Order: sequence, then structure tokens, then C-alpha cells
Amino acid sequence: MNGKPASELTPAKVSRPGRQRLQRPAAVVLGAVVLVAAGGVAFAAIPNSTTGQISAFRSVGGPTPGALRVIDSQAGQVCTAGEASVSWSSRTLTPRGAYSSATAYKVGDIVTAGGTSYVAKLANTGVPVTNTTNWTLLASKGATGAQGPQGAQGPQGAQGPQGSAGTATYLQVTSATLTAVAGFQTSGVVSCPAGMSAISGGETNQGAYNTVYLTDSYPAGGGAGWGVFVNNHSSGDVSFTVSATCVPSGTVTGPVARPALKAP
Repeated sequence: MNGKPASELTPAKVSRPGRQRLQRPAAVVLGAVVLVAAGGVAFAAIPNSTTGQISAFRSVGGPTPGALRVIDSQAGQVCTAGEASVSWSSRTLTPRGAYSSATAYKVGDIVTAGGTSYVAKLANTGVPVTNTTNWTLLASKGATGAQGPQGAQGPQGAQGPQGSAGTATYLQVTSATLTAVAGFQTSGVVSCPAGMSAISGGETNQGAYNTVYLTDSYPAGGGAGWGVFVNNHSSGDVSFTVSATCVPSGTVTGPVARPALKAP
């Protein structure tokens, strides 16, 4: 420089073949912006250093409707006429499954409770999801849908293994041959095996038709056997036997079957 003020400098001419261009001094301005807040210096940030929110303005008119302009809300930037404010979180949402009062949650954690999902607004442990200071609703539980159509019948399953052999539930027993004395009433009894009880019984005789009559048929020995009384109206003795149907004791309760009796 030759010591003259910048206003007195004369632009220098640069000669080039076929053209001329004026060369002017360039002015470069360097600076820094610092926000002075009460009690100290505050630095602006995008996203917000406290909430993690990103703030912006959306143009609702003018030559570029819908255009988005991101701003620094901490620096005090505000919208202008024809703009609407919008904001969103810059923090990642993290699914954490079903809510548990024993779990420590961080901002952005997503939990479910009763079919509804919530997002943690503040770090917390043991704070119910109904607390709107710490949690915000993400999605409510939907209504129960209609029942779907019945599915097709499945194929028949394989045949199961053969069961073990069963035990007999009843036993027919018959007494030794007894004698009905002519002109007298004679009794006879047959016993069931140990552990079994008689549920019915009767007699069988070798007499002529309408000559030997069964006059009584009953459980004998407290139900451990069966007894009968027969009348022999014939002129000679007649052989007969007593029979009983036995079942395991305790398997049948109530009255037992008694055969119809012939009139003497």
C-alpha cells in the first residue's frame, strides 16, 4: 500500500488480449457470535442440548409452501409471518418390552402395558406409565377384532398303543349240588370269593315243572354270598344248586337284584 486512504485508490487496469477487467480490493469479515445470558455465556445448539428436540418452521404460503427451515430455538430464533412451527425428537426410540417397575428406563424407551405403548419422557425407575410427567402415550390398545373363520379339520392322528389287559369286574359262582327233601322247605347258600360281594342270585333244580318252588332269595352273610329257600312239593327228593353274581366289594351300592319268587 502507498499510504493513501482506500477511498483514493485507483483501480488498476490489467491488459489482456481482447478484454479488460477491473481488479478491486477484496474485503473479508471474520467474526464470532456469542449469546450472553444472565450469569454467564450460553452456546446455542441444534438439536436442543437440554430436550434433544429439533425445531423448525414450515412455510404455509408464499412462493415455496411446505419448505422447512430448521432453526436454533436456544438462540432465540422465531418464526416469521407465513410460517408454522414444528419440532421432533432427535433421540432414538428403543423398544424395551413389557413395563417393569424394577427396570431403569431412559428417555426414548418404549414399553407396553395392557396392550398400550408408552415412551419415556424422563429417565425413571418404578414410575407408573400413567404418570404423564415421565411418560407419554405412543399408541392405544385397539379394539378386539372379529373372530376369524374356523380352520380346516386336521388329519387323523396315529393310533395309540394297546392298553393293558383289564381284570374281570364280575364273577359267577355256583354251589355244590344240594338236596331238597320231599315235602319240606330246604335252604341253600353259596359264598363269593374273598373281597367280593353278591349282587344277585337264584337256584336251579332238577324237579318236575311246578313241583319245586323258590320261596326266598336274599344276600347272605352280610352280602358275602347268596341264599335261597325252596319248597319241594313232589313225592321224592330233588337236587338243586344255588348261584350268585359277585363283584369287587365296594363297587356297587344300593339295593341288589332279587329274582321273582314262585308262590308255594
